[in-house]
Amino acid sequence: MKKIKSIFVVLIFMFIGGFLGYFLPFINDRVDFHIDNLGILAWLPVFLLFILTIFCYYSGKKIVKKGIENDDAYDKANQLLCLAGGCVGLILPFLMVGMVLAFVNLFEMKTFMILLQILIMAFFACIQIYLHKKIIDVVKIIAPEKKGDVFDSKFAKDWVSSMDEAELSQMYQSGYCAFRNMNSVYVVVLFILFILSSANIVDMWFPLTVGFLWILQYAFYFNHAYRMEHCKKKVIQRN
Repeated sequence: MKKIKSIFVVLIFMFIGGFLGYFLPFINDRVDFHIDNLGILAWLPVFLLFILTIFCYYSGKKIVKKGIENDDAYDKANQLLCLAGGCVGLILPFLMVGMVLAFVNLFEMKTFMILLQILIMAFFACIQIYLHKKIIDVVKIIAPEKKGDVFDSKFAKDWVSSMDEAELSQMYQSGYCAFRNMNSVYVVVLFILFILSSANIVDMWFPLTVGFLWILQYAFYFNHAYRMEHCKKKVIQRN
C-alpha cells in the first residue's frame, strides 16, 4: 500500500512538472506584466489582513468589557484574541511580500510613487505594532499572569516564561508541526522550481535559495535538539 502511495505521489509530481513546463512559458509574460503594474494593489492582502485583525480584536475586546461571567464567554474572548494575534503575526511577512511587489520596478518608478509606497509601508508597520500591543493588553486583562511588554526586546522571552505547562506543550507541538509540514512544502516547492529553472523560466538562484533555507531550518532544529539531548547542563547554564 505504501509503495502504491509513493508511486502515485511521484506520478502527480511528474504531471505537475509537465503541466508547468508546457504552459508557463505562454503565461510568463502576462504574469510579469500584471506584477509590474500592481502599484498600490500590492498592499491589498495586507489591508485585508488588517481588517480581519481589527474585527477579531474588537469582537474579543467587546466580550471582555462586558465581563467574563462564565467559561463560554472566556473561551469566546480567548478564541477571538488568539485569532487576532495570529493575524497580526502574519502581517509582517505579508508586508515584506507587498514591499517586494510594490518596488519590483524601483528604478523605473516616479519619485511620487516611490514616496507613496514608502509611506504606505511605514503606516502599515506602525499599525501592526500598535495592534499587537492592544491585543496583548486585552489578553492581560483575562490572563493577569501574562508578562511582557511589546516594546521590550525581551518580550518573547518574558511571554514564554509566563506560560503554564499546557501552553508550553501546545507551543512546542505547534512548532514541531510547522517544522514537519515545512519539510513537505520545501520538497514540493523545490521540485517545481527545479522544473522552472530547467526550462529557463526562473533563475537558478530561486531553487538554490529555497534549498539553502531548508538546510538552514534543519540545521537550527538539529543544533538545538542535539544540545538539549547531549549538552543539557550547558544549555541550562546559558539560559
